[in-house]
Amino acid sequence: MRVLVSILCLVSTSAVAGDWKAVGSIAKGHAVCGLSSTVEGKRFELRYVSGAQSFTVEIGRADWHIKGVTHEAMLRFDGHAPWTVTLAKGSFTLPVESLGRFVTEFRDSNTFSVLVRAAPPTGWAASLTGSGAAGDDFLQCSRELQ
Repeated sequence: MRVLVSILCLVSTSAVAGDWKAVGSIAKGHAVCGLSSTVEGKRFELRYVSGAQSFTVEIGRADWHIKGVTHEAMLRFDGHAPWTVTLAKGSFTLPVESLGRFVTEFRDSNTFSVLVRAAPPTGWAASLTGSGAAGDDFLQCSRELQ
């Protein structure tokens, strides 16, 4: 399986573990921490920009053809409580105060699943193998920026 990251900026990879890659970069004059994986057409990317009051998660699947602009979605890491979010064109934001909990659940879990409440409902699940090391590097990067 290959990991693909597409960021148009100065990028320094800090960790690659399993299918996951953590990066630190400078984009448009701002420091950015990222964590991503694209495997078998399924994409997950977490991004935090220095000084921001929120962080962004982008999710997608190559064969998704979701109609409409926004949909309620649930993202779940193993047995943790689900994160209910509003997915807008494949991404959602959460307050920066929840970043530590989100990444801790991510790095400590074996799988995650996402369900988009669209018509018809659609979703997918993926392995988090390697997410521990990549998540640790992401957390260190984001703490240095806050």
